[in-house]
Amino acid sequence: MARHGKSQLERVKKMTASRVKKVKWKAGKRFKCDPQLALEELEEIKTKNGELMPEEVVKSAKRKASALHDDFDWNDATAAHKQRLTTARHMIGGIEVVYRESPGRPVRMYSAVIRKNSEPKNPQYVYVNTREALGNPIEHQQLFSQALRDLSAFRIKYETLSELSPIFRAIDETIEELQPVG
Repeated sequence: MARHGKSQLERVKKMTASRVKKVKWKAGKRFKCDPQLALEELEEIKTKNGELMPEEVVKSAKRKASALHDDFDWNDATAAHKQRLTTARHMIGGIEVVYRESPGRPVRMYSAVIRKNSEPKNPQYVYVNTREALGNPIEHQQLFSQALRDLSAFRIKYETLSELSPIFRAIDETIEELQPVG
């Protein structure tokens, strides 16, 4: 903070406040920290360093006074285990195969579906053979629903890129066609 001082940070906060109507976490994100406080701290890190990088966020969050602190696991043993689980998920999801009947067209070998007998409020996911899942009506519906969520998420993520407008129209029309009538 010494490099830029409090006055620059205050200007950044005011500028952000004048442009931003509401701050919230993206759907599906589960953080303890108030999103407004998180934004302020992230902007402070960006102002201080001239850029925003995960390493600097972790460094700042190490301080117990940080708004972000409680969203990190500071126990190295459990944090390492969580990282290994993340690596395993990426590994499982990273396997693609090319079937003989559709050469040149790789597909994911495994897809995540909700485990049978899983509690609706706390679903547990398992990985199943994607082809087999498509043959199971319940798992097929789960994959289909996830595909629609992914399309919507893609649209939201990139909606500021006007060059993609034709794709967004196609996504909107397709989703509207495929949604069951209420």
